[in-house]
Parts: sequence; structure tokens; C-alpha cells
Amino acid sequence: MRGPADFGAAFTALLEAAGANPDSVVRALNGALSRNTLYDWKKGAHLPNDTRLLLQVVHLCLRLAGADTDLRGAPRDVRGWLDLLAEAKQIRDNQAAWRVSASGRSSLRGLDDSTLLSAAAFLENQATYFLGTLGNLVVSRRARADQLLGQLAQAQDSRQTPRCVARPKILPAGDLSVAYRHVGLLRAHRKALLGVGRVDERVLDSISALRGLLEEIYGVRIVFLGEKVLATGNGGQTPGAAAVVANPDIDFDPRIQDPIITTTRVLPDQGRTVIVAEGNPPQAVAPSGSIFVVTVEARAPRAVILHGARVVVLSRRAPRRACMIKGVAGGLDVRRFDVDLDCENPQMRMRGERDFPLTVSPDDPEEFWVQAVTAANEITWTVAVDWVVNGIAGTTMVNHAGPPFSLYPVDLLIAEPGKQSLRTSCDYGAHEDGCPTLTLKELGGSIGAFSSERGPEFTGISALRDMLRGG
Repeated sequence: MRGPADFGAAFTALLEAAGANPDSVVRALNGALSRNTLYDWKKGAHLPNDTRLLLQVVHLCLRLAGADTDLRGAPRDVRGWLDLLAEAKQIRDNQAAWRVSASGRSSLRGLDDSTLLSAAAFLENQATYFLGTLGNLVVSRRARADQLLGQLAQAQDSRQTPRCVARPKILPAGDLSVAYRHVGLLRAHRKALLGVGRVDERVLDSISALRGLLEEIYGVRIVFLGEKVLATGNGGQTPGAAAVVANPDIDFDPRIQDPIITTTRVLPDQGRTVIVAEGNPPQAVAPSGSIFVVTVEARAPRAVILHGARVVVLSRRAPRRACMIKGVAGGLDVRRFDVDLDCENPQMRMRGERDFPLTVSPDDPEEFWVQAVTAANEITWTVAVDWVVNGIAGTTMVNHAGPPFSLYPVDLLIAEPGKQSLRTSCDYGAHEDGCPTLTLKELGGSIGAFSSERGPEFTGISALRDMLRGG
């Protein structure tokens, strides 16, 4: 069985065969992942949790390498890379289990039976959830399976964890391709926890094992209430013997860790306009009037007071030539902030009666809908959230999963398309040669500047489709 070092060697060989390096891949994928992540993959130090990102890189490099290039043992197809990743993770997890098995079991042994039974019920419900979804796919005809996968790719959900789970309070999207690879283990450990009424060694083993499977599926650590955890260098926490107890009643020092967690998504303007601006590489940008949704969740175990939120303009530039495709109109009626980014000092103005200060806690997140407009410039910007917790004040800078927000003055493109205007001659799906959209697609980048109204329910859809087809 191949391990993390073998994954790193294969990934390095793939990049070299494609004539690529981490910096060129980051540019080609429009910053979808960081160069540090790619260097970690080359070393086999941190294996990919999001198979979607890995497969984007694989598709790009295989296309650049060509069919006849010697990959020096690296897989030549999606299935090969998924198998290699699964084996490497298995070896990594086996090694980790060998190192920390004693501390991991002691972390569960320290919990009372009520918490353990609640944890078992939570894990069993999650396994049932994935097994039910996968069961519908496996027994379907291929055409029906494709239809169901398409529906799952569009499905939206937001799942809050019960009180027995200290972290995370909200589950992210689950990777169906990972769940499919572990369906036998999901079934076995679910059966062991189904209707359990008392805690014994068998139950502890199944709780520990099923938690590990779900952590791989969700890509996050799952920590139970009262469990001892070991703080890691990236701000996460690992179950095991340590001095920190996951309990919502303990104190929290915001000078050591940011007390709030922010996530963002972008909703389209009423015309659902898609804009791709010229550049090297081209860039998908949100049109003026788009809504930027910022979700604020308390990482701190006590309430955090939000005193305000400010817009910080990072840059202004003359609009670039761009490809614009209009979609189907659809309005949104929501409570939101409005901000005009053309002002020298843009101010966020809240619609409705509620205004700052607001309070967030582990069980009560807050959501801001910021509708931003510009009429003259392309603008990159971010939101600064000012907070106070434990009597200590601070500021958290919000961005779009790494890069800042971007905004384009869409009204400048409304005139008829043509070579003499900023707008390309593209319209309703027909593109002129060399337009930014076609260039970005050839580089493997995404042309969508928007994300869904809620986080996606599942990831790994395309990889699962390949598995079901045996490709």
C-alpha cells in the first residue's frame, strides 16, 4: 500500500510532466488554492481533504502534459489519483492511530455516559444520512443516477450539530466520493451504534472509528463536549491527551485565537450577470449590485459583542475589457446592508431596525447581507468586523476564502457589445475568439463569481460520478 511519501512523489512527477509549478497552477486556477497547499502536497506533508481541488489540479496537469508524456509512475486518470489518495490517507491514519491511540481512547473515556450516548446517536444519524443518499444512487440506473447527482450538486442545506458536539457548531459540505469509498465501514459502525443503550469497549471503538470517518468526509475535526483536545499550530484542535477541555463554560483569550469564525458567499445581482474580465489569467468578477453574505459564528465559548462592520477598499482601477453574459432575472427580498464603494470612505448602512451592536455566541451565529455597488471603477475590497470579548477589543478582516472581494461596474457593459467598447462581442453563450471566458476555461479556472445562497450540501460529485461509472 502506498503512503503519503508516494503521493508526494507522484504529485511532483505530475507537475514536472506538465511543465508546471505551484505558482503557475495557482494562477491557472485563479487562486482556488494556495501555493503553500501545493508545496505540502508535493512533500506529502498534508494530504488533500477536498478532492475537488485535487482533481482540478490533476485535470489541468494531465491536459498540459499530453497523452504521450512519461508521468514516471503517477496515475493517468481520476480513479488512479483517488485510489492513491485513499491509500496514502489510510497509511497516514494508521500511523497516527499507532502514535496516539492511547491518548485518543483516554479522551473518550473521560466523558460521561450521557455525552457518549448522545455522541453515538449523532454519529449514527450522520452515517444513516450518507448511507441513505449513496444507496439511492447505487441502485439507480445510470441515467437516473446522473439526474440524482445533478440534484445533489444543487441541493442546499445547513446542519447545526447538537450540544454534545463542542466543535464544529455548523457542519460543512460532506464529500460524497469519500463516503462512497468507506461505505462498508460506515455501514458496520452504524450497525454497532444503532439503538445503543450503554457504553462498553465495543461502543467506544465504534464512536472513535466512525468519528474518524466523518472527519475525513467533512474535512473538519469533531470534538465532543468535555473532551480533552490538543491545540494545533493552525488554530484547530485534535482529540487526545492535552490540557484544554472542550467546554462552552470555560474562559477564552482572544489575544491568542480569533474569537469569531467568518465565512462568505456571493449571491448574484438581479440579472444573474456573469462577467469575466481580461487579465493574465482572466478573472471572474461580481457585477455591481451583487450581495456578499458574511456569516459570523463565535469560536469563543462565550458571547462576542460585534460593535460594527466597516468596508475597507483595497484598490480601485479603470475597468478592464470584459465578457458579459446575462442570465435569468430574479429578485431577492432580504434584510441587508447597502454600501457605495465609489465613495471616498464607504459606509455600510443597514436596512431595517436592527443595527450594531449585535451579539454572536456558539449557538447563535449572525449573517450580514452586504449589497455593494460601483459605477466607475473595478474595486477590490474587504469587510472589517470590530468585536469585544472578555473585555478585549479586536478586528477580524473578512475575505472570500483567501482573496479579497471584487466588484465590476456592470452598467458600463450594458451598451451593445462591440470591439470599440469595454464589452466583448460575446452574448448569450456565443463567445468571440480569445475572449476572457474562453481563455479562463482553457486554463481550467471557474467562470462563476457566485456561490450558492447556502453552502453546498455535498462536494465530490464529479468524482463520485466517475466511480459509479467505473471510470
